[in-house]
Amino acid sequence: MYLILVGLGLGLGAAVPIGPVNVEIARRTLARGRWAGLFLGFGAVTVDVLFAVATSLGLSRLIPKETLTGKFGFVGVAICFILAAISLGAAWKAYKFGVPEQADKETNSAATLAGDYAVGFGMTALNLYTWIWWLVTVPTLAAQQFGTGGKESGLDLPITCLGVAVAASGWVIAFTTIVNAMRRFAGRAWHIGADLGGGVLLLGFGFWALWRLL
Repeated sequence: MYLILVGLGLGLGAAVPIGPVNVEIARRTLARGRWAGLFLGFGAVTVDVLFAVATSLGLSRLIPKETLTGKFGFVGVAICFILAAISLGAAWKAYKFGVPEQADKETNSAATLAGDYAVGFGMTALNLYTWIWWLVTVPTLAAQQFGTGGKESGLDLPITCLGVAVAASGWVIAFTTIVNAMRRFAGRAWHIGADLGGGVLLLGFGFWALWRLL
């Protein structure tokens, strides 16, 4: 039970903080329904679980902190700026031409949902916060908790990672459910506000990450 609770805490710590992924989940759920947000969120969850496995196997000891300022960080910044431009462009179109009335089944094809999953995976894998959380913060917490020389069971890794998967997936399901419920009241102003606010936040995250890298 303790390992499950540790995994739940790590999963929530990775998934809950407001960041580019949660902003994009909210935007896509408002625009195209719950499935779009779920697939993007589950792409992010996949990365968190992979990081949990890698950290548990000692990856943090093999990757120096200087690697966090490598080229991949600038790719993550570029993704934030690109998504910000798309968000702001969508806000302008909604303001200028209105919000198109399209059924979810028409906008959520298999290829589109696969693209949502890929965006969630890529955003999380290239997010500087993700790397700092799993390769710096989590090992520090683990050293404080397990650094007394106690023996670890072979089941520790899968149990902890199960907790991470459950917590992160639970957050995605709950968050998309709430945002999707708000769609009933989402008129033109809601869509404009979501796209405009999302674009500004994504720009902010991009500049923050760029400042950290530089």
